[in-house]
Parts: sequence; structure tokens; C-alpha cells
Amino acid sequence: MNSIEVSHSENKKLKNHIILLWALLILMGIVIIWGYFYINNTINEKINTMKNEQSFKKEYINSTPGYTNVVSITSGNIKTLYIAGQVGSGETLEEQIRTSYQGLIDQLKAGGAEFSDVAKITVYVVNYRQEDLPLFKKVRLELFGDQVMPAITLVGVSALALDNMKVEMEAVAVVPIL
Repeated sequence: MNSIEVSHSENKKLKNHIILLWALLILMGIVIIWGYFYINNTINEKINTMKNEQSFKKEYINSTPGYTNVVSITSGNIKTLYIAGQVGSGETLEEQIRTSYQGLIDQLKAGGAEFSDVAKITVYVVNYRQEDLPLFKKVRLELFGDQVMPAITLVGVSALALDNMKVEMEAVAVVPIL
């Protein structure tokens, strides 16, 4: 009889352990399922936040068939303008420098910016000579003073789109949206 009581006692303990084990397994399953949905929801929220932060608006300004003078990209409270090459007109290099700058100014205005918003200018000059550099500096200083100093790259080239073109300028401007 004593051995029956022991085995009955052990059997009762075993049943209690099995019930406890099942309860732990069910609890672990609940935690795993909750964790899956919590983590999945958190990841989706972060992805949606990143998508919203990375959204932008693209606008084409002063377009003609096959060509756009200004592409405006707005993201958050910043607008970036990409100004296509503006060519000069006139007989002399100085006239073409001035009219190229005027073309940039006109396109900046069309995009809601001004020259002080310009971050970068690239200047292409046909048959550039080092002696021409003081003329570029002189015209820029006359037009804009010494307070507006965008990064400028001057590149000598053998030709532009048309034979009479001597100067072409393109720019990137960054405009805060208030």
C-alpha cells in the first residue's frame, strides 16, 4: 500500500508539473504573439514615418518641349532649384557673362528664389583663357557684391550648343520655406 500511495503522490506531482508546463507554454505563446504584433506594428510605424519624412514634390518650371529651365524639389521646409544652363548673348565675352547671369536671375525668380539662395554655379566658357578670369570676377562683384559667394566652378570648353555662344551658366539654389 505504501508503494501505491507514493506512486499516486508522484502521479499527482507529475500532473501538476504538466499543468504548470502547459500554462507556461500558453503564456509563452501569448507573449510571442503579442511581441510579433507589437514589433511588426512598431516597424510599420517607423517605415511610414520614414516615407513621410522622405516625401518630396517635384515641379518643372519654364519648360519647353524636351527641355526644362528649372526643376524644383521641395522636401519638408527646403526647396532646391536646379537651374539649367543659361547662355549669354552679345558680341563680347563681358556681354555674354552679364546676360548669362541675368538668365540665372530670371530663372531663380521663376522658382521663387533670388541670387543669395544660390549654393553652386558652374560656368562653361568657350576657349577659356586665364586672362579672362578677372573679367568674370569683376562682373560678379558689380552685380552681386562680395557678400553672396556661392561655390563656383569655371570650365573651359571647346564649344557650346550654338556657334555664337561663349558662356553658359547653371546653378543650384537652396531656399528655406518659412
